[in-house]
Amino acid sequence: EELEACSRCAALNREALAVLFSSACFVPARDSPVSSCTGAALYDDAGQVIRSLARDWSPESGPARDWALRTVLERLQSHLGQNGPSAKVLVPGCGLGRLALDIAKQVGCKVVASDESIAMLGALSGLLAKKE
Repeated sequence: EELEACSRCAALNREALAVLFSSACFVPARDSPVSSCTGAALYDDAGQVIRSLARDWSPESGPARDWALRTVLERLQSHLGQNGPSAKVLVPGCGLGRLALDIAKQVGCKVVASDESIAMLGALSGLLAKKE
C-alpha cells in the first residue's frame, strides 16, 4: 500500500515536471558542459526541483519565506535608496528565481539571475512562461 502511494506520488511529480519543462522557453540539454563535479550536480534532479518549488512557491511556505526574505529586501532597499529603480542587482545561485523576482517586484530594479543547475534553470524558465 505504501509502495503504491509512493508510485502515485512519483508519477504526479513526473507529470508536474513534464508540464514545467514542456512550457519552458529554454531547456538545456542533458549533455551541456555543466560538470558533475560542480555544485550544480547537487541540484540537477527532480527531487531537488520539487523541494525548491514547495519551499519557494507554495502558499504553505509563504509566511516562513516572507519572514526570511523581509530582511534581505529591506536592507537592499535601504542600500539602494532613491537609486533602486535604476539599479541592477545580481542574484547568483538563483534556483527557481523567487528572490530575484521578489527583488524586481518590490525594489523595482533590474535583476540578473543566474544558476549553474540546468534543472533549476529549466524549471524557472517553465515558471516564467506560465507567468506570461
